Amino acid sequence: MKGAKYVTILAMSLLVFIFTIVTCAYGAFNTFQGLGRYPAEEKQFVQMTDSTAYFRDAVVQAMVYVTYAGDGDNWSASVTSPDGKTTYWGTITFYSRYNGRHHCFVYPSSYAKCDEPSTIISWPIFVQCSQSGNYQINLYHNDSTNPAPFATVQFTLLPQIKPGKVPVYNQAAYEDAYDNMCHTPKKEDQIPCTTPGSVPYTIREKGCYLTMTNAAMILSYHGVNVDPPTLNAWLKNYKERDNITPNGYNKDGTVNPRAVVEFAARKGVTMAYAPEEPKAAWPGYNSFETDVPGEKPIKTI
Repeated sequence: MKGAKYVTILAMSLLVFIFTIVTCAYGAFNTFQGLGRYPAEEKQFVQMTDSTAYFRDAVVQAMVYVTYAGDGDNWSASVTSPDGKTTYWGTITFYSRYNGRHHCFVYPSSYAKCDEPSTIISWPIFVQCSQSGNYQINLYHNDSTNPAPFATVQFTLLPQIKPGKVPVYNQAAYEDAYDNMCHTPKKEDQIPCTTPGSVPYTIREKGCYLTMTNAAMILSYHGVNVDPPTLNAWLKNYKERDNITPNGYNKDGTVNPRAVVEFAARKGVTMAYAPEEPKAAWPGYNSFETDVPGEKPIKTI
């Protein structure tokens, strides 16, 4: 019986050994991990839900977990945009030995990720401000012998930001005194608030984006948490370099966009007033603008 036990263990070990050889000989296992997107305002990858990407997503990437890669295994991918144009990524090839190293995934740029027979391969698509509509990604493994993709996935790029990302401030909800301009009791004329009998305008009366409310929404969207009354109070107190001349509002009562830019800068967020926007873009530069008659757009970087 003792001998039979050892025979059984030996047989099981042999089966495991044979299974391992067959698995490696058959080729790598590919497990599709889903799609990720990189919202510019969040500056990190998040899992895509509902197969939907948005206007300010800088990148969409398809991810595949590869295990049991064998010498010569290769992977490639293509993406077809809404206009029917198909773009191909370069081929990634696995080598058991490469330039004196072992277990290497070699990318088209000759970058080698070595010492691991398993890895996650990502295929990025730069989609920010790209054509909206449906995109299709095909993923291939050893396409010279297996021309059919092992995975096909689609997503839709919408010409908007994700719903709920911008806080909604209701202008009509704010009765706070607005800027430093007032009016006569019957609202016939606009007069300085230092005039006896003057009545302040309220945010409710004048606080649209042309003046203030949408500026607070845009600031909040980009991580500067501020509501209309708080921004209004700051603008009313903002002075020029002489620390005397008011500079948060223009003389006609409209917002000075440069003051909004300064407010954001003091909170650690870089913004640009449209006429001062850099002529040359740099990595990571993106704009989110709202154009309102009578005002120049504010753009955030």
